[in-house]
Amino acid sequence: MKTHSKTLTLATCLALSLGGILSLHGQDAQQQGGRRGGAGFGMRGPGFDSLSQEEKDKLKAAVEKAGQDAKVKEAREKMEASMKEYREAMNAAEIAADPSVEPILKKLQEAREKAQKEGGGRRPTGDQK
Repeated sequence: MKTHSKTLTLATCLALSLGGILSLHGQDAQQQGGRRGGAGFGMRGPGFDSLSQEEKDKLKAAVEKAGQDAKVKEAREKMEASMKEYREAMNAAEIAADPSVEPILKKLQEAREKAQKEGGGRRPTGDQK
């Protein structure tokens, strides 16, 4: 396998993994108060299971309060804009590398949009605010 092909494969895997992780965080947040980025972030991962219920409750309250901070909101908006830019660049690069993947990418986007309309998953790419 050529180095370029390996790099593209790794980049694609990274993009899919990152998208999956962010999608799961969004779903967690919706289940825990209806907001993306609320209690879902910081409420999972290594070590979380070792916390007592009191520690989890304190962390959840702090995360929810921090999510209302103007600087946190601004940083989140910047992150979402950067992620949108990244997804668009990645999709364009994937299509340039192999034009036959374009319908596959469109199919995935349609599935994500359908899941969002049905109350699950992430917001559609073009509707970040």
